[in-house]
Amino acid sequence: MLKSTNISKQLKLLLSSMIVLAVVTSSPSNAAQQVNLNDDKIRFLGASYIYQQDNQVSFTRHSKKILALPNVQLGFNPIKAQTTSGIAINLATNSSEINFEFIIIEKENRGSEFALYENNKLVKTFKFQRKDKTLKLSYQSKNSKYKEYRLTLPSWSNVALQSISLDDNSKLLTIKSPRQAKYVAMGDSITHGVGQGSATHLTYPYIVSQHLDLELFNLAVGGGKTSIPTANMLAEFDEIELITLLIGYNDWNSPKADVKQYQQNLENMLEIIRSNHPETKIYCITPLFTKSKKAKHVSQPLDAYRQAVINVVSARIDAGDRNIEVIKGDSITSIDNLRQDSPKDPVHLGVAGAQMLADQLIQIIKSHN
Repeated sequence: MLKSTNISKQLKLLLSSMIVLAVVTSSPSNAAQQVNLNDDKIRFLGASYIYQQDNQVSFTRHSKKILALPNVQLGFNPIKAQTTSGIAINLATNSSEINFEFIIIEKENRGSEFALYENNKLVKTFKFQRKDKTLKLSYQSKNSKYKEYRLTLPSWSNVALQSISLDDNSKLLTIKSPRQAKYVAMGDSITHGVGQGSATHLTYPYIVSQHLDLELFNLAVGGGKTSIPTANMLAEFDEIELITLLIGYNDWNSPKADVKQYQQNLENMLEIIRSNHPETKIYCITPLFTKSKKAKHVSQPLDAYRQAVINVVSARIDAGDRNIEVIKGDSITSIDNLRQDSPKDPVHLGVAGAQMLADQLIQIIKSHN
């Protein structure tokens, strides 16, 4: 009996081991093939400054030369400027599964939200907390044929791409859709995306870009004021189809606020931009509706800054510029645009408010074309 029992136990152990082995060896490795991040079939949208080193790809929306300037000269905080608002990864593949891995590489991190589009349809969003430093995204498609993906990066963190992986027997394909013309959005936190979490795809410039079939380059920075260096940087951009400029709220609230200086800065910015992009359509948007009734440090009303924008644009039109327009921001926005999740916020758009502003801008821009 003892021998029989021992033999029975040994058989059971042997069978158990064979089952485990069979499970391990038969499990598929769906996304084991690593993509070469230098492959020219990958497009990095919305970033003119792309850095491929140490087996990762990182991005800045502004040149490193510009970001090295003192804050007071820049008109914005360079750490905030290194977040990835407006940037997207674009590729095509026949793989059923696709995986991305990112890491957080900079101090400014308000959480990260990605949005994945398959053949121009939003199919999945991925949200990560501020504490998350390694960000892994995975998606399984029901489409077995050609798929073109666009993955928008977070608006309020700075992420570097570490890897993309596909099914073993799949590959990257040549993207069929042409590269779109450029749309450059300039401004402060409203344009950067405060109030829409950390989600590029919910910001008003991104919504505008998609409806107008343009590639967004979002140069806005939270806390930013009028910036001559940013205007100079546009000399490095090739042909730009559209520019929107919404700036002034922080100039108004600056300890050294001066509406005359603000108007002079706007004149200088537009003169520099126009010298490098003579045919680009420019829309200057006056400061939007705000609950704020007075500035933090001066007695000048915000309406004086709105009028300064009108003055600058009117002067350019009178001088013969036929490709510039002014949009009265306070006439196309209201309290309904502001954040519902943060009632004390006097100026930033909520998710619905950003969509509302985008709808207004799309209508205006289309009517002028």
